[in-house]
Amino acid sequence: MGILSKLVNRKKSNDTVNYNRVFNRQIRKIFGINPVIPPDFEELFLKVSQTYDDFQKDRTFLQNTTDISIKELRQINESFQRSKEELTSTKTELEESQKLAAISKELQEANENLKKKQDEVEQAYEELKGTQNQLILSEKMASLGQLTAGVAHEINTPLSVINGSITNLNDSLVAIIKDMPNFFKTLSLDHESTFLKMIQRSAENTKGETSTKEEREIRKRITDTLNEKGIDNARAVARNLVRVGLHDNVDEFIPLFGNDDADQTVDMVLRIGRLQSNVNNMATAVTKMQKIVFSLKNYSHFQADDEAIESDLIEGLETVLTLYENKMKEGVNIVRNFEEKKLPVICFPDQLDQVWTNLIHNAVQSMKLQGTLTLDAKYEDDKAVVMVTDTGPGIPHNILPKIFEPFFTTKAQGEGSGLGLSICKKIVDKHAGTMEIETKPGKTTFKVSIPKEGITAEKK
Repeated sequence: MGILSKLVNRKKSNDTVNYNRVFNRQIRKIFGINPVIPPDFEELFLKVSQTYDDFQKDRTFLQNTTDISIKELRQINESFQRSKEELTSTKTELEESQKLAAISKELQEANENLKKKQDEVEQAYEELKGTQNQLILSEKMASLGQLTAGVAHEINTPLSVINGSITNLNDSLVAIIKDMPNFFKTLSLDHESTFLKMIQRSAENTKGETSTKEEREIRKRITDTLNEKGIDNARAVARNLVRVGLHDNVDEFIPLFGNDDADQTVDMVLRIGRLQSNVNNMATAVTKMQKIVFSLKNYSHFQADDEAIESDLIEGLETVLTLYENKMKEGVNIVRNFEEKKLPVICFPDQLDQVWTNLIHNAVQSMKLQGTLTLDAKYEDDKAVVMVTDTGPGIPHNILPKIFEPFFTTKAQGEGSGLGLSICKKIVDKHAGTMEIETKPGKTTFKVSIPKEGITAEKK
């Protein structure tokens, strides 16, 4: 190709001499002979030259095309590598997504299981609350059942008083109305005014109550006064005056006792005074029954513990004492140490009443209905404190750790369920309070402390 290239270049430059010389020299060099140039050599040579030019063009095109193809192939390869990397990354992300989807599914299932468990726990909690409320109510009704006989007696007593007073009123009122016209005919105008004043004073004084010892002292003082004034039968007159409530300033009534009709006058005052006494007795009996019925109503009522309310702890204690009055009035001395007239606290009052009931009942039982029951109610810092103290034999120290356990009791069979103190402890805990005990022979104190500002909704 080197010879052909030189010849083509010579021919292109129209250098015929040099062209022939070069051609001959090259032939001799290659073949070792003198060349003989044919007549159509030039035409043939031109065709060869043209073919060579075309070849060079094709070669150049192919080189350029090859360069472009290689570049494109490199670009395609790079693109392919990038796509491969992207596909690998996408595959990795897809695998991660699948893993995350699997984890998400597991978390969702775990969350559903957790919610199911939570619902079960909430349902169990509601059932437990219902059971506890039912247990408190059952214990309350059991306590009320034990008190029924005493409460019936407490109501029957004032009813008997009312019945007797009504009978006396029916009998006495008719007789007084019948005798009144003739009685006033025997009185002068001055004595009539004094008599009416005696009636008024008697009505005012019979509203109060005096002890037997006080009556004896008053009767002796009036007797001495009447003797000094020369009144006959002074002791009997003094006794009647005391009966109708004339205790003081009897000097102004002396003129009535000095005439011949003194006995009749005092008798009429006594009869009218008895009417007033019967009315007062009925009023007292009604008040007592109202108190008992009110205490029964408060005690038997059971408030749903949806919301705590303000309640007076002292009123709750008095309610329980009223229901236990028949049990305790014979041999139990009650001491009230209430530093406040009221002790209001935000609480569930019906449940706290059950606490006071159990503590007072246990205290009275431990003393065998003979001893002193001391109730303290006060504020200590941010707490409302109630203490129930008895003079019983005390609680043995070896059983103290067990007294708040359900069904633990030291009482004889049939006397207690063993749930009383356990329920008390749960109620006090529910009020975010504390329950402490100090005991020794002759003195046992249960101390209940409850937040003064009341319990929070979280503790309900």
